[in-house]
Amino acid sequence: RYAILEPSADLRERQRERLGRGLIPPVFDLIEWLEGPPEAAWNGVLFANEVLDALPTSRFTLHEGEVFEEHVALDATSHTQVPAFIRSDRPADPLLAAAVRHVERTLGRSFSDGYRSEILPQLPYWVQAVMGGLQAGAMLFVDYGYPRREFYLPQRDDGTLRAFYRHRVHN
Repeated sequence: RYAILEPSADLRERQRERLGRGLIPPVFDLIEWLEGPPEAAWNGVLFANEVLDALPTSRFTLHEGEVFEEHVALDATSHTQVPAFIRSDRPADPLLAAAVRHVERTLGRSFSDGYRSEILPQLPYWVQAVMGGLQAGAMLFVDYGYPRREFYLPQRDDGTLRAFYRHRVHN
C-alpha cells in the first residue's frame, strides 16, 4: 500500500490523473490519498521530500535582547492607490521566544540586536501530528539547506527566506 498525504483537493486530483496514466492498474490500485495524517495505528515508512521548506515559518528579530515576531502591515503613510507593505515587529509569543532561546543555547551564543531570521517553533508538534499512529517503521524527511550552525551565522543577519514574483527573487 502507498498512501499519499495531500491536503489540497486540486493537487490530489492532478496526482491521480498523472499516476493513473503512468502506472499499470494493479500498481495504481495500491495507492490511496489521505486528507490528513492517519489516526489509526500503522507500520511503515514515511518519506517526505521538500515538505519542510513548504511549512509556514515565523520570522523573528531581536530588539534590546527581547525576541520579536515580524509581521507584514499596510503602510498607513502611503498615499498611493497600490497598498504599500511594511515590516511590523511585535513581541513574540512564548513558543517563538523559547524556540529562539533554544537555538541560541545550542549555538553557544546570543543573536545580536537587529538580527533577523526564520524558525519553525511548531515543527516538533507538526512531526508528531504527521506520524500519527506510527507504531513501527521510519520517517525520512529530505530537504536541502544549511545545518543550524551555518543557517544562523552572524553575517546571515536577514535569514534565508525569499519571495519569488514573476521569476525574480525578492527579500
